[in-house]
Amino acid sequence: MLRKIWGRNGQVRFASEQEYYRIIGYLARSKGETELTWEHNEDQGAWGSEGRIHFYGSNKKFPNNFSYTKGRGNVTYRVNCNDFVEHLSNRFKFVQGKYQNIPAIRQSIPQEWVKYFDEGVQGLGNPTTPIARTTVSTPVVPQQTTTVSSVSSGWWSDLKVGDRVRHIKFGEGRIDILSNFLVVNFMGMQKKFLYPDCFIKGFFIKMQ
Repeated sequence: MLRKIWGRNGQVRFASEQEYYRIIGYLARSKGETELTWEHNEDQGAWGSEGRIHFYGSNKKFPNNFSYTKGRGNVTYRVNCNDFVEHLSNRFKFVQGKYQNIPAIRQSIPQEWVKYFDEGVQGLGNPTTPIARTTVSTPVVPQQTTTVSSVSSGWWSDLKVGDRVRHIKFGEGRIDILSNFLVVNFMGMQKKFLYPDCFIKGFFIKMQ
């Protein structure tokens, strides 16, 4: 079932599944118009508390679907919505940055909605229907206890839930969740990281 409202203040909203998948396609199109970022704790590699979509250019795209705030530098507008940005990564394999793997994302789209996703990738679509903003509770991401097929090659490719890993700042911890993101338990405190970015960028080192 489509979740129509995202963010505590309804920063992202959809009136229909057609809108939803068309905008997923638009965000995936990698034309330099949008960028996904997580803007906190990046110096430690942890998943940020500020999930943002950056928009470039003077025209506000999909004004009925996004609540925009002013950007900085060459970012014209931005949308702050942690749970929607996390949803893009977990459900559709979006990554940080301006460039997305469109074929990989397309494979995660249900067949009946691929048409609307493709329209979004092509930059097509009519103005969307307004939907009222509301305050919602941020959902809890359920823990996963299965391993994920590795999308990268490296010593971390064989890691699984329960394995011990060592972070360059936080020290040794236990993997609690391994999916499109990584959750590590450091002496009772869970921290979330982008996977496999946290390994590729050297935030974790191999246990001896």
